[in-house]
Amino acid sequence: MLGSEASGKKPIKGVEKLHPQKTKSERVSHYITKDKKAGAVLTGVGVVVEQARRKTGIDILGGVAWGTHFCVFYQSKQDLIDILVPYFKEGLENNEFCMWITSEPLNAKEAKKSLKRAVNNIDSYIKKGQIEILDYGEWYTKSGKFEADRVLQGWIQKYDDAITRGFDGLRLTGNTFWLEKKGWSEFTDYEESVNNIIGKYKMLAICTYSLDKCGAGEVIDVVNNHQFAIVKREGIWKILESAERKKAEKALQETHDYLDKLINHTNAPIIVWNPAFKINRFNHAFERLTGYTANEVIGQKLSTLFPESSRDESLTKIKRTLRGEYWESVEIPILCKNGQICLALWNSANIYAEDNTTVVATIAQGQDITERKKSEEMLLSERNKLISVFKAIKDGVYIVNQQYDIQYVNPVIEEYFGAWHDQKCYQYFNDREKTCPWCHNEEVFAGKSVRWEWYSFKNQKTYDLIETPLKNPDGSISKLKIFRDITERKKAQKEAHDAQRKLIEQHRHERERAEAELAKVRDELIRTTRLATIGQVSASIAHDLRNPLGAMRNASYFLRRHLSKDELKAPEHLDIIEQEVVKADQIITNLLEMARPKTPHKQEIDLGEIVKDVFSRAKRAEGVRCQTSLVPDPFVVRADPSQLRQMIGNIVDNAVDAMKGQGEIFVEATHDSDYDTLVFRDTGPGFAQEVRERLFEPLVTTKASGTGLGLMICHQIVEKHGGTIGAENCEGRGAAIRVRLPR
Repeated sequence: MLGSEASGKKPIKGVEKLHPQKTKSERVSHYITKDKKAGAVLTGVGVVVEQARRKTGIDILGGVAWGTHFCVFYQSKQDLIDILVPYFKEGLENNEFCMWITSEPLNAKEAKKSLKRAVNNIDSYIKKGQIEILDYGEWYTKSGKFEADRVLQGWIQKYDDAITRGFDGLRLTGNTFWLEKKGWSEFTDYEESVNNIIGKYKMLAICTYSLDKCGAGEVIDVVNNHQFAIVKREGIWKILESAERKKAEKALQETHDYLDKLINHTNAPIIVWNPAFKINRFNHAFERLTGYTANEVIGQKLSTLFPESSRDESLTKIKRTLRGEYWESVEIPILCKNGQICLALWNSANIYAEDNTTVVATIAQGQDITERKKSEEMLLSERNKLISVFKAIKDGVYIVNQQYDIQYVNPVIEEYFGAWHDQKCYQYFNDREKTCPWCHNEEVFAGKSVRWEWYSFKNQKTYDLIETPLKNPDGSISKLKIFRDITERKKAQKEAHDAQRKLIEQHRHERERAEAELAKVRDELIRTTRLATIGQVSASIAHDLRNPLGAMRNASYFLRRHLSKDELKAPEHLDIIEQEVVKADQIITNLLEMARPKTPHKQEIDLGEIVKDVFSRAKRAEGVRCQTSLVPDPFVVRADPSQLRQMIGNIVDNAVDAMKGQGEIFVEATHDSDYDTLVFRDTGPGFAQEVRERLFEPLVTTKASGTGLGLMICHQIVEKHGGTIGAENCEGRGAAIRVRLPR
């Protein structure tokens, strides 16, 4: 508060403008009040010296003095983390005792986790008792309800303990999300108490309020009880200065010397007259304005300073001041010594006797606005020309003042949004009852020009907006806003963008498909070339080996016929020779089949019968059970009987070998409209990853004595039938071969 308000006397309007000064290290606020004893003007100077500042860790805020009590309006958990984590990190690193009282949406556990990400040694701080993170129920409502005195004393006790333990001070925060409407009034009183006492202690306090839970009244209460507020606007944290509650200051005693300096050396012309309208004070600035010296006018009638043409009007205005009228800004012409007339802008205040009723003097401050008036007239003329242009252009134009009052709209705007009837801009354009969150007034009235795009839900159009400051003839600033309808352009841009995106996507799909096809062709070419090479070599080897095998078989037969019955061991060795010859012959047969795959002769076959037949002939199958699930049963497939039997036989033999002759084989068959699907599962160890990927390549085997041709031939048979074959591991244990044959 100003000193005059604190002492219960009426403040004198306008005079606080006499000496506005501000330096880097101090703020000086000037005020004038009445001294009942002397009935004269008394001036007082309040100086606020910058104190040593504590780092807050909040970039937008920087450092603040001890005793700072401010609030943060948040909308999300992340907002709380963004402000409070760096705030406490700074406190911990600067030897402050910290207390974090949490509530939804950020509980104590989450708060500690968030702080731990920013402070590597947070556990050590907690262990030595430098920080406490508590839920609101452990602090504010510890007794089951909120008790303001207990909480307030609790902060002071925590502060005393912190100082005793050697900490620099106390840094705290409390989240009010838990607070219900019915408890608002009591909590507001508590906040006021905190604000009143915190300046006595080395404390920093942030009170966090959920913006979603605060109405306009609550926001006003919160701001009034804090030194300032921090709030996020359009993703950017900003500081909102609250209306400072001006504290009472003692009125300074009247000093004539200081009064002389104040009045005589200010740059503003100041004059004082008595109730008889006789001049009794005339400062140096007034001497420079009029050309008169103080000695020439003091004691003279005030009317001598007014031109004859406006003298009566000016005196009438001045006489009204005796009835208690204050001048905020009154234009009065002044007659200078050289006969020229200058125009002065006046404000005034009365000085009262001890009875607070009798006027003993009137003090007035003037400002020469002669040149400004000429400029205003020129501005007005230019403004009128500009308005004429606005009426003629095809773009929409409107002008609004800093109070959101629309001052002008051109015909195009009315065509866009309808007739205008003394509305606020947010009412007229957006049908809102309060200012728009996206409003750029703050930037524009700070002197910036802004260009942005805006979609109107009111008329479903998109506009290119240009906002710029506009100086008015009276020196005030308005905002000029130009609307250009770009709805069709945006629509065309979107269509072009969508078409381009679609074309890019189409090209990408085509490229990927072409690359996939190319890779498939390349792989197939490599495989075919490899198979052809292997086939040629295999055919040559098979031909060369068959002749010696035939000779070995004939020799074995001859020996068996001519051996003596006394040769007991010879038949056993001959059996081994013949078995190995059969094996070698089968390998040669496989090589020849791989080298010269046959075209299948398809016919309808009962799959179940073939499975039974193959399994009955399988080697080492005594300890293996075979189960079938054929849907439907009988299950008829179109395939070459011999090749299908060979394929199934190779798969079953591999499964039996994998299970070492002990386990189960499951054969499942289903079909859809296009394919028959055959699945062969076993209970063996499954395929290793590196083997499964190359399982159907020639000469790839997991068996010590295998040739790696069996599954390769299966692949050829399935491929010749126009189908596919693949291998997979079963969940838990076992492997499966999946075959799909076209119907």
